[in-house]
Amino acid sequence: MKIVLSILLLLLFCSCDSSDRQFSKDELDWFVAYKKGQIIIFKSNLGNFDTIIVSETTNGNTINLFKSRDCKKNIMLTSNFCKNRKYCDVEISIDKEEDELQNFPSFNAFGLYSIDLNNNHAYGQSVTLKMTHRKYTSVYIFELGLNAYNLENGYLKSFFWDKREGLICYENLAGEVFELLKK
Repeated sequence: MKIVLSILLLLLFCSCDSSDRQFSKDELDWFVAYKKGQIIIFKSNLGNFDTIIVSETTNGNTINLFKSRDCKKNIMLTSNFCKNRKYCDVEISIDKEEDELQNFPSFNAFGLYSIDLNNNHAYGQSVTLKMTHRKYTSVYIFELGLNAYNLENGYLKSFFWDKREGLICYENLAGEVFELLKK
């Protein structure tokens, strides 16, 4: 009986089905850029390369003690050219608390965290990268002190996230800029 009950509870709390919160198409669009195991290559203005792997993609529920279950989506990218071993990951996640509300993802790039995407000044901005000359049309720009903050020993100054292509550019505090070379 305990085993059956445990399995039922596990199924109840670990799925996002039709009875749970539903992501809108706009919310899901943030997560189409990457598949688990995908390799992404960036090149810097100093000639360095950063190979990033999509290390994790999750889709499930979080338990909220004050409300019903919330659906959550998450993608994690892990860098091989990391300046600080504590902050080698880039992460995008979204929690769906209510079906009626449009939810925006939160971002973390190598320890630089987004503050509030709802109030971000760069929504939908068109950006042409300087080294690759690629143009992106739906870019969010996260800048230290403006709409993002570094955790202790964080080393990024800014990062650019395109809604369709994902991470396209990041700059460290020393001025080294990495741009998306290949996905």
